[in-house]
Amino acid sequence: MMTGLASGATSHRGGSVPDGRYEALAITIAESRGLFSVRRPCTPDIGQVAETLGLDVGYVSRLVSRGERAGRLRLAPAEDDRRRRVVSLTAKRRRLLGAVEQRSNDCMDALAAHLRPSQVKELLEAMETIRRLLTLDGAS
Repeated sequence: MMTGLASGATSHRGGSVPDGRYEALAITIAESRGLFSVRRPCTPDIGQVAETLGLDVGYVSRLVSRGERAGRLRLAPAEDDRRRRVVSLTAKRRRLLGAVEQRSNDCMDALAAHLRPSQVKELLEAMETIRRLLTLDGAS
């Protein structure tokens, strides 16, 4: 079971992630959350990224500008409204995000390895319920 998220260290069944970083990846869990918010089927603008993360637009704008200067993100005018700036990942960051996603999947596989197929099905159904209840589309 994962514990210690608020303290910056995550542990689970004998493994740990010091300082909230993914092992062997130069990225924090918070940074990966930001990258996942940028990787969408449609290219989000800064306001959409801020909304997804629940952060102030000005703060996200500064974070995105730093990411652009560091070569992690690209900013470009939106095709439908040149005043809006859309955010996309550089190829290097897409590869890093793929590694983060694989690491996360491996971790979940390890956590669920002891479960029977019926329990995995039950777990996935519970996760879907959580996702549905926590999204605006599922709110009543």
